[in-house]
Amino acid sequence: VLVILIYIKTSFVAFLLFNCSNVRLFVCSIGNQKDKKNMKRDICSMIKKLARPLRHLNAEDIYKIFSDENYRQYFLLKLKLTGRPSLTQCYVNLSGLNLSIADADSFLSMYKEIFVNKVYAFHANSAAPNILDLGANIGMSVLFFKLCYPQARITAFEAEPTLYGHLKRNIHGNGYTDVELINKAAWYENTTLKFRPDWFGSGGITFGDDTQGTIEVEAVNITELLKTNRFDLIKMDIEGAEEFILPACKDYLQDVRFIIMEFHPDIGQKDRLNVVINALVDANFSLHIHCADEGCKDPFFLSKEYTDCDKPLYIFGWHGC
Repeated sequence: VLVILIYIKTSFVAFLLFNCSNVRLFVCSIGNQKDKKNMKRDICSMIKKLARPLRHLNAEDIYKIFSDENYRQYFLLKLKLTGRPSLTQCYVNLSGLNLSIADADSFLSMYKEIFVNKVYAFHANSAAPNILDLGANIGMSVLFFKLCYPQARITAFEAEPTLYGHLKRNIHGNGYTDVELINKAAWYENTTLKFRPDWFGSGGITFGDDTQGTIEVEAVNITELLKTNRFDLIKMDIEGAEEFILPACKDYLQDVRFIIMEFHPDIGQKDRLNVVINALVDANFSLHIHCADEGCKDPFFLSKEYTDCDKPLYIFGWHGC
């Protein structure tokens, strides 16, 4: 009953927010003509912006806003950031952490997956697990690991220079100076690679003759790192490089307890999933796979427009759990 009452109340507030007539009447009753026009425009713009996230609220959303602190924080961030232009740098304060953001929509998506859905949660055997983060982006995964395990030893790679700048500000700038941050690409040999930057976080290593918009980045042989270090968890979000890295380092994954990977299929290209799965199976991982998109539940009944999109998969692997 309480949830229903909250839902009705919220829906009514949303209706009032969308109906700007009262605001217009108020604005038109004060000030000169020029001020009225400017104020009317600014207030209506502000109301529409604030109301946009309320449009699709359902009873479950409202319940989570009141019962789940992380979801409530996500909703408040959405209120603040919705409507910002793409690829516009901004700053937010998150539970005392000052965060530098490259793109608002990407940040909201990451926050929901990592802090609300807790896709990177795992049970460590000690208070100081050793974690390898390949493709750390702006550092949300690193912050999640540090909040779960403050003594965790983390090595984080991010090849994209701009995202690495955000990563360094968000991690070292918030006092987590014990985290090792590396502005290099993860690869199966030490070399230099062509890299196509993307602030949305989907940039990656590129091959072929099309070099327009690419930069050169230094790449590190991850196999060498695995030979000399034992990791409790490897997190991978490296936009296709896993197809090359995993087969090369599969013999050194036996001591890794958990691996969590975001895999992006290439529509219209030969499916690379079998390469990744075979490497993990050869390394004796038990596997679980599910679609990262909550709407991807009945793939045989999806529209062509939906199936032609790049819908990432989460691949979870574990040893002896």
